[in-house]
Amino acid sequence: MNDTWRMSGTLNVLPGTSIEKTVVCPGISEQHVPISVHIDWPPDLAEWGLAIVTSFQHDGFTFQPPLHWYLSDSSSGPGRISVFCGPGSKKIVGIEPGGFSYWRLQDLYGNNPGVSIPDVKPFERGQVYLDLPGVDLAGDPKSVQSLTGSYRFLNIAVVRPRKDLASGSHGERCELVAFASPVRGFRGQVFELGRPPRDILSSAKGVQAMVANSIQGISASSSFWRGAGATFEAKRGQPNAWTVRLPDELTGKVREKLKAESKK
Repeated sequence: MNDTWRMSGTLNVLPGTSIEKTVVCPGISEQHVPISVHIDWPPDLAEWGLAIVTSFQHDGFTFQPPLHWYLSDSSSGPGRISVFCGPGSKKIVGIEPGGFSYWRLQDLYGNNPGVSIPDVKPFERGQVYLDLPGVDLAGDPKSVQSLTGSYRFLNIAVVRPRKDLASGSHGERCELVAFASPVRGFRGQVFELGRPPRDILSSAKGVQAMVANSIQGISASSSFWRGAGATFEAKRGQPNAWTVRLPDELTGKVREKLKAESKK
């Protein structure tokens, strides 16, 4: 997988004059550095067996000031990384960018009399699941390799691993509890399925998707996303130990869901 970089700028040309501007394509270092991630769980959520899937994007670099280069939206290389952390505060398993998907089961046959609805137990209709192919929670914690530079959040999802729903599969299956993004009104794509997927790999590729829909995320306060705790640095010769603090809006939503579940 490769990263694609883009740059935009302006040129002012007066009538009757000419201008010459040379834009040099910068060389991108392919040297990667290790990154470890620690989740700063609130005390009341630390023992619920929850985990985090969070994505970071390289913030780009300035070359020929003031020209600044950014990652293209289609990039899927080491400049855009996703990590799985948990359950607990210290366990981290790296996952490939774009290597997971959300899906849920819906009663798509409800308006068709005479059509039987497949038995989906122990899955719940309407519950959003997240499939992570190749992730093994039984493995040792490890770091993620990424490009040097500054990074910012793309999104944060709180999930609950469900080993009982992923037996025999190469990967981990989780329930989505809540997710947040710095983009106001952010909506994440979710595949609507009529029956549980055969395995984690097929659902992650969307092979069995009947239709793609979307789910509303939480837009955490701008002060969180712009604060010092939401930007990270990857440097050569440094431990690059990142501590992720969860936005209050996200932890509040998680508490609401756990409280509702305890009343069932």
